[in-house]
Amino acid sequence: MNNTTIIHVPPGQNIDSVFLTESLVKFPTVFGFAIQHENELICESHPTSWKTEDILTLVKGSDTGHRILVMGNWPSFENVEDVPPFVIEDRQGQAIMAIGLEGDFSDYSDTSSKHTDEFNAWFDEVGPKIEKVYNDASEDFDKFVAGLNDQKFQKILSKTASHRGQFVILPRIGEPIMFGKNDLGKKFSWGYVSNAHGLNYAEKETEPTKTEELKELSFLDKMRAKVSPASSSPSPDVKPLAVSTKNVLALPPKTETKDVSHVGLVEMKCPAKLEKGVKNHWLRLFNAARPGQLPEDHLSKNASIWVHPDMVAFAKRDIAGTKDMRTLITDVREFTEKNSKTVKEKAPITTANNGGKSTVREPSSNYVNTSTVLDVKDKEKSVNHLAGFLDNKLPPMEIQKLEAKWPQFSDEVGVQFEELLFLSPDQIMKLFDGNKIATAAFIQVRRKFIETSGINLSDLVGSSKGEEPTEVNTEKVNDQPVKPAASVASTGGGLSFLRRAG
Repeated sequence: MNNTTIIHVPPGQNIDSVFLTESLVKFPTVFGFAIQHENELICESHPTSWKTEDILTLVKGSDTGHRILVMGNWPSFENVEDVPPFVIEDRQGQAIMAIGLEGDFSDYSDTSSKHTDEFNAWFDEVGPKIEKVYNDASEDFDKFVAGLNDQKFQKILSKTASHRGQFVILPRIGEPIMFGKNDLGKKFSWGYVSNAHGLNYAEKETEPTKTEELKELSFLDKMRAKVSPASSSPSPDVKPLAVSTKNVLALPPKTETKDVSHVGLVEMKCPAKLEKGVKNHWLRLFNAARPGQLPEDHLSKNASIWVHPDMVAFAKRDIAGTKDMRTLITDVREFTEKNSKTVKEKAPITTANNGGKSTVREPSSNYVNTSTVLDVKDKEKSVNHLAGFLDNKLPPMEIQKLEAKWPQFSDEVGVQFEELLFLSPDQIMKLFDGNKIATAAFIQVRRKFIETSGINLSDLVGSSKGEEPTEVNTEKVNDQPVKPAASVASTGGGLSFLRRAG
């Protein structure tokens, strides 16, 4: 049976190193945290525990905000997304709230699931109830927080635990919300511990031990200047490790724009028995409003999409697994290829009520995603590999150590790195010896690198002639201004669940 504890450390306090050392003996396997830092909520989940000095550095370097630490003794588990805190974030990817829960959630035990009881409780009960509070608050963040503080709501949520359960909710700014039925919790001068059972720690009036500057943890890089004032080098702006989207609730922004993308389409729910990659394949295949993309509610059991009328019969097929999905995709491709040669597009009809958008749909081949680059086998191979990779993610520094063993490609072949930014897709395909999966991945990574780095390709062309590249306004990428992230108070729409793995 998994055993977990949640630790809350208020601003200005630091966890006692003696307590932490003893706790890591009792809870040695998994670690997660949520920290209010510089008007952000930094959240990470790790499949392995951290060292005492690493955690002390993390806590001391972020002592201006509330900090929530989750430690566990989990003899067996399969998915890192099961490790709290669970996260709510907006469309821009900004975490605005983190939820930790521990205790007895055996009512949600599922022998057919590869997830912990806590994750099942979060996914099946806690998350949906939080979603309802958000919707009842009419998309107002302050009212949302007030709803979470409501004692009636907290009593309802506490019932998801059997004899004992602790809930800790940390917003991006403001005070944490802590409640539950818990007789194992204990308060100390420096904070609160939800599960102190079996600990021999007796609080003493001593300062936490000082630690050396660490270089191996992404978020800790931000803490270096505070923890090690003697360091003269500035701390790099290292972004935190992104929390697995499998334990995240996405909060879409409020919009006043009328959506007419579904005009002429048929709304259909994803078959309830489809799960994991098969479910995502189905949603991407038939999503006519946004071909090839997952809908915002794709984690929900009631996920729905808008389907082209010609695809309804295909979408109603009984799909039992990967083999059936492969056959379905092949049949859809053959149908759309045949149809696209014979169906003539009708003249578009526009009205004032639909925003000037056509009410007559183009051929279904324009609204299904059977892929012009990666075939079914390519996708299936990639999904199967990634499913295994992402469920066993390595810490960032471990990845960097492994990367260090590989030579720099550009040096090995005698070209400048920047020259790789100018290769066409066909040239990349030839470079990768015809590997379409590698080509598609490289193109996406390269595009993301160009967009986020602010590199001006025209300047790079100039620099190859011996000219000094000019500085770029990083607020503009591809001549499109980067929109500032919407404020938390202005977020809107329902919360959407992201898929379970395993």
